[in-house]
Amino acid sequence: VVMTKGKELWCANAGDSRCVAGVGGMAKALSNDHKPMDTKEKARIEAAGGFVEFNRVNGNLALSRAMGDFVFKMNDKLPQSDQIVTCFPDIVHEVVEDDWDFILLACDGIWDVLSNQEVTDFVTERLGRAMEPEDICEELMNRWVEVVKVMTIFLFLQMFVSRLPDGRSGLRQHDLRAGLPLA
Repeated sequence: VVMTKGKELWCANAGDSRCVAGVGGMAKALSNDHKPMDTKEKARIEAAGGFVEFNRVNGNLALSRAMGDFVFKMNDKLPQSDQIVTCFPDIVHEVVEDDWDFILLACDGIWDVLSNQEVTDFVTERLGRAMEPEDICEELMNRWVEVVKVMTIFLFLQMFVSRLPDGRSGLRQHDLRAGLPLA
């Protein structure tokens, strides 16, 4: 989840979707993936009575924080933040400066294929051509489809006023969701 108010931005994340800002052409991570094999996540999982096997919580779930998955949140002796799988988010606060070009929030499918910097380069190059946000999202989705060909994907792109090539006022944003058939 991303919230902006004036120049302030908050990003809260619980799971494996990721938010990245393009700042002067460089990728700035605004969230971290929550994977079971990460030291901090694994310690919480094991302290709550779970285990990590094959990089999965209890050999099943590929992420260590999630909104649902209630079967992993049933220990009534622990607070929700300490359950095997928690929905407790990491929250990042930033101040958006004039060199911020955009933020992009996308599901794990994009990040399994492209790095933060590759996505930033992809979007930045298209912003330089004055492409509309919806066209950038569509091209990014098509780039992803070339590699993966399966899964559901979502993208949300927000461009900041100071960086719009045509000088229009206000934030420009587009969100794109697509369900793709199995190949």
